[in-house]
Amino acid sequence: MQKERREYSRVVDHIYTLIETGQLTVGSRLPAERALAEELCAGRNSVREALRMLENIGLVESRQGSGNYIACNPSASISEAIDMMLLLKQTTVEEVCDFRRSMEKAVCLEAMRNGISPELSSEIEKVLSEQVAASEPAAQIETDHSFHYALIRASGNQMWICISEAIINVYRRWIEKVILRADETVKTKLRDSHREIFEAIKRRDREACEKAIDRHYDIADRELRLADGVK
Repeated sequence: MQKERREYSRVVDHIYTLIETGQLTVGSRLPAERALAEELCAGRNSVREALRMLENIGLVESRQGSGNYIACNPSASISEAIDMMLLLKQTTVEEVCDFRRSMEKAVCLEAMRNGISPELSSEIEKVLSEQVAASEPAAQIETDHSFHYALIRASGNQMWICISEAIINVYRRWIEKVILRADETVKTKLRDSHREIFEAIKRRDREACEKAIDRHYDIADRELRLADGVK
């Protein structure tokens, strides 16, 4: 068992070295399992375990019938870590919601500093129009997700994009509960707050933006408590 752990660590270290030296980049195909095992004098099981771990943290992507490739998708593993914290009661829904609210304020501040590109601005306008037209809950949920994810991308900061995407993945199932139970008045208020957030970003009006974000999440948090039977 100790030998397998040493081999497993050597495989991981070897792949990290290939990335560090530029021999592997995002999208690169990794050597076949057999080639890695032979090169490192490691067992195939150790190679598979190392690749599985790297896949779990979003560094490796396995493509059926094609092989393993270098990826860069750590958001999924961060989401899983947050889910585990919730299960182990090391955090709460309320804490995640509070973090989500603060995170959006920080992301929007970055977007104001950088300015939103014409292409992304047009994309957000399209999403806002689709929100108004969406009549089915599935479409309403999807357009809500698209709006908030577009704000993250507007920050232009890869760290914010990574962490925010992870939080959104966790938060999404809760906003689904909100939209499924909300009446049309509540849905209209949520849509209106989206428009207010976007317009404030374009004007670079930080105070108005933060107030619009607070209105949005005040509504969402209240509806979520009601959906969970908490008044």
